[in-house]
Order: sequence, then C-alpha cells, then structure tokens
Amino acid sequence: MSLFARTIGKVSLEIAPIGIHRIQSLMSELDRGRLQFADVVSELELSDDEQSDLVRLLGFINSASDKLKFSNRVFNYLCLGELRVTTGRDYTDEALFWSMLEEETTNQ
Repeated sequence: MSLFARTIGKVSLEIAPIGIHRIQSLMSELDRGRLQFADVVSELELSDDEQSDLVRLLGFINSASDKLKFSNRVFNYLCLGELRVTTGRDYTDEALFWSMLEEETTNQ
C-alpha cells in the first residue's frame, strides 16, 4: 500500500486510512523537532513502502523555497483526492500527485 492511497482513503477494509489532518499535524511536529521520524512512522503504523513515500514527500517539502505554501498545496491536493475530485484533474491518481510535486519543486 502507498502513503497516498492510505491518505486519500483508497484502502481495503483491513487497513485503516490515515486522516489528512493527522498526517499534516504529525509532519508539522516533525518539522519543529518535537517528534522524530520513527515516532511518526510508529503513530501512523506505516509499512516499508509507506515509509519510503513519506521520505520522498518530505524531500519535496524540504526542497521547496516556501515550505509553508508548498505544504498547503500538498495537503489541499490530498484533500481533493480524499473527496474523490476528478473534474479537470483526477486528484485520486497517484502518478499525477507525484508528478505535481516534481513540477511544483522544479518550477519554483
């Protein structure tokens, strides 16, 4: 399972989705140094693949020139995915999510 799938709720009944506000809050505490990466992994019960996705996501956020603006963009995108918005752009498509992150950090 991917972090994207768990965050927008594209999961099986056996796997709990990760609430977007929960992950956003944990990442904020991680950024402030109040939590360690291992704490976030443990709290979210991430698989190895999901941990890799989180590292990749954090890399994009940390490389952004305006981390706050970029983080808001990421979490707004995930909210649209959770709401299953597909008009104009399919926010449930994981490949488009990662490509958006690449574009946003390249075009800063």
